[in-house]
Amino acid sequence: PDAAAIYFPFESFEDRKKIGATAESIMAQAQAAMKGYDKAQVLLIPPPTINGIVPAGGYRMIVEDKEGRGYEGLLKATGPLLAQANQQPNLTQIYSLFNTATPRVFADVDRAKADMLGVPPQRVFEALQVYLGSAFVNDFNLLGRTYRVTAQADSAYRGSTADVANLKTRSNSGAMVPIGSVATFEDKTGPYRVVRYNLQQAVEVDGNVAPGYST
Repeated sequence: PDAAAIYFPFESFEDRKKIGATAESIMAQAQAAMKGYDKAQVLLIPPPTINGIVPAGGYRMIVEDKEGRGYEGLLKATGPLLAQANQQPNLTQIYSLFNTATPRVFADVDRAKADMLGVPPQRVFEALQVYLGSAFVNDFNLLGRTYRVTAQADSAYRGSTADVANLKTRSNSGAMVPIGSVATFEDKTGPYRVVRYNLQQAVEVDGNVAPGYST
């Protein structure tokens, strides 16, 4: 992970009133403390108006990729939008958590070689899904409680690219074939989370309104 979130719980209104602390002054103090910090991109976001319903900041807009330009195209389109929105006097703190710089590992499956070894590519994908993600097996009851069984590779066996290459899938002959024998791995970057809206790839843009304005 290359991101983290920190939450500042407020004291009661009565306690804050005694020392003259308001939400605005607390936000201003936090912004002053982070000014000039260049080791990370820091966003200071006010709490949502209604927890669990309203996004933090006040509202959310969606940028859709209706022409299939991909994540880089979405990033290029979202940047100017954020810049123009932040210049509007009635809007403030327009931001998006979307970026294409999150590290990832790309597995390039050699389908011709996989067919020669009798390993259907779909079986390779299924093995990666189960080992690296997870797969639901079943539920069972024991001593009055219901337990869920989930299959997944232990962390010690999926912590590096070499570990992933050593994971095995079954060939048509029944033999177990290492995934590294039919796939090569490459370090790439991409979005940490894929958002879809109306079945299109999309970017979430959140923001707030300036004091004296309404959503």
